[in-house]
Amino acid sequence: MKKMLTVSLFMFSASVFAMDAEQLKESDLQACQSKAQSVPEGSLDQFNKTCECEVENTDYEALAEARKSGDLKKVKALKAEAAEKCEVDVM
Repeated sequence: MKKMLTVSLFMFSASVFAMDAEQLKESDLQACQSKAQSVPEGSLDQFNKTCECEVENTDYEALAEARKSGDLKKVKALKAEAAEKCEVDVM
């Protein structure tokens, strides 16, 4: 049982890392929609603007390459870069 769970988790993580740029973008858009369901009504517009901005400013080609190579520092840096752009752009 434990071995089966380990194999399943490995296959899932491998498929996540194998996502291409378009799949990563779609995944982020879906995450925005999911998170928006728990945002208070008064903050929803700001949340949606910020989330859309981060998706639009993320270099998904570079992100996909970083994930494929296992460079988690680069993944975090690309996400942080998009978030920083949106802090300035949205406000």
